[in-house]
Amino acid sequence: MILRFLISMKKAKDGTKRGNPDIHLYSSKDTTAANAERTKLADEYIKSNCGPLLQANEAKISLRKIAMYLNEKGITTRRGKEHTAASVSRMIKRCIKLQNKN
Repeated sequence: MILRFLISMKKAKDGTKRGNPDIHLYSSKDTTAANAERTKLADEYIKSNCGPLLQANEAKISLRKIAMYLNEKGITTRRGKEHTAASVSRMIKRCIKLQNKN
């Protein structure tokens, strides 16, 4: 907290800016293509697991139990992480969205 205060005082005193002044040269403003590719990969992953997820959800099995089952079976998230109740919830919502889309 004190460090932030001291830095803000220094900035106010001499007008210096922190960080890379040329960041605009390296960062991309148009992320449309990357977002489309990421969405495509996520949709493909969900389609491969959609049926059992929706069945478990319709059977009123808790999200936590579904996550535990997926982790026990060695089924990871698209990024290779363990499932949580929140990730299962997002997967089920995406399944429903994809079914309504088709």
